[in-house]
Amino acid sequence: GGLIIFFLGVVSGAGLITARVFYNVPLSNKIWPLVAVFLVLMGIQLFVFGLLADIAVKNYYKSQGKMNYKIREIIKN
Repeated sequence: GGLIIFFLGVVSGAGLITARVFYNVPLSNKIWPLVAVFLVLMGIQLFVFGLLADIAVKNYYKSQGKMNYKIREIIKN
């Protein structure tokens, strides 16, 4: 989820920069630059939160001596 939101923010920001530089569209009284920055920041935040959650889950299972997966069947050749 975080990477998608980050990507949307980057794409919308690039579109806004393109509109400003090449088409001279005024952006000073628009909300869209703030939305683009918000999307980028939220994307980064959600991505980092996901990484931290993954680390926490792995540490929990490791400290309990459990595995967070089960092997259903071992196939021998």
